[in-house]
Amino acid sequence: MRSAVFGLLTGLLCLGCFEPPGEPCETAADCAAGLSCVTIEARSICLRIDAPDAGGLAPDDAGAVVPDASVDAGGARSDASSPADGGSTGDAGVPDLRAMIAALGSRHSCAVTGGEAPAFRCFGDNAYGQLGVGDRLGRYVPVAPTAFSGVIPDQLALGDGFTCGVFAGDLWCWGRDPRDLSDPERPWQIALPQGQAVRQLAAGARHLCLLMADGTVACWGHHDRGQIGLALDAANPGTLVTVEGLEDVVTIAAGGEQSCAVKASGRVSCWGRRHDVNENIDGVDGSVRELAEFGEVVSLAVGHQHVCALGADGVMRCLGDNTHKQIDDQAGTQRPVTTLPSLGVGQVPVSLHAAARSTCAVTQAGVVSCWGDFSGRDSVLPQPVSGLVGVDRLIASPQANHFCAVTRDEALWCWGEDEGTPWYRPTRVNHVVSGGDYGWRQGTDKWPGYFPDSLPSNLDIGLGSPTAIAFGANSHFPEAYRNALFILDWAY
Repeated sequence: MRSAVFGLLTGLLCLGCFEPPGEPCETAADCAAGLSCVTIEARSICLRIDAPDAGGLAPDDAGAVVPDASVDAGGARSDASSPADGGSTGDAGVPDLRAMIAALGSRHSCAVTGGEAPAFRCFGDNAYGQLGVGDRLGRYVPVAPTAFSGVIPDQLALGDGFTCGVFAGDLWCWGRDPRDLSDPERPWQIALPQGQAVRQLAAGARHLCLLMADGTVACWGHHDRGQIGLALDAANPGTLVTVEGLEDVVTIAAGGEQSCAVKASGRVSCWGRRHDVNENIDGVDGSVRELAEFGEVVSLAVGHQHVCALGADGVMRCLGDNTHKQIDDQAGTQRPVTTLPSLGVGQVPVSLHAAARSTCAVTQAGVVSCWGDFSGRDSVLPQPVSGLVGVDRLIASPQANHFCAVTRDEALWCWGEDEGTPWYRPTRVNHVVSGGDYGWRQGTDKWPGYFPDSLPSNLDIGLGSPTAIAFGANSHFPEAYRNALFILDWAY
């Protein structure tokens, strides 16, 4: 997805994204059975769009049944711990972009639209069935998880290949089971403590944590780094584990392999993998440790391998991995608790948010400023997100490198990378010399350009999707073109 901000329009579609392949059409009659004629970026093509079922939910393999579709789960979102509602329904029954709830995974996203007829939709990668549509095909267009037709979640959390939601007080997950990386065919239910309601969900790469109504925290999933609160040598029971030593918790956040909580006192505690020290020296276990250096905090953000907090004193502080300058300009180092400079005159931060390789702050004025690798290029200084104003809240994931924002008029906007795809990444032309490192890595990984052994490019093209390169020297082109370099790009 282009790094510039794109708005999610009718049906959670987006402007400025990669144009999905499909046969051109004018009406639905031009498309094969099962396909619809959809207009995306002024181009009408045939795409598959899954419509929600009319009723009922099937039991899973164990005989459990998800909540009946007649249950009105939407009322629970009116409390202070739930996102703001609002919005309406667009033409032809397609929900418009008034998001009540939104959550991001490593390569997929889900949202609940607002209005009198809220709708639950997911889109993106579906390699493990995390979209909940009964197959493994990714979706460019948001679709309704078929196992939950007509049922709206009160809470959502997305990890690396899995999705979890609270439906009428019950916790359900689908996609890849983070405990053993198996791919269950149907959603599975996670039993909650008797009589306890879930106040907040937070997902890491392979684990899930819940903030309960009584201020305690319980976690579930993989525990190789102690991220669910178990000792490393303890057997994983496969059920929720209450994290010992935590009470009066008001908010939680999960990172790649660690979890954190803020107590009513404003103090931060974390458990799981540590990113500010040499683990071979200080060790890693599931015990809770207080990060006293952060002091009293009002906003907590946990990335894949870094932690940031906004103090009650208005100061931003971070610790952990700084490979992509997601903390400060001391690139490639593990940072202890580090005080960040101010955002600038008149830019007062009110909340912090962390993705896999970047950090963002929302200011009192509703402006979002980010640093680190948030647009395909590493940025040392906070950069305002162009074209985005009036932000009410920001949505991030420690597994992803894209963000979504809900503006004060309750529109949903997203920007960043299409994780897992090479489209619209910064493109550069290099003269290959012996001993040089040019940043080529497997998949979408890249070597930061500021590293000493990453030689500068001859030409920076900008965001693109190159597919081939050739010299014209031995071609049959006219003479004027034989002393040229040709690059084929999918994007243009």
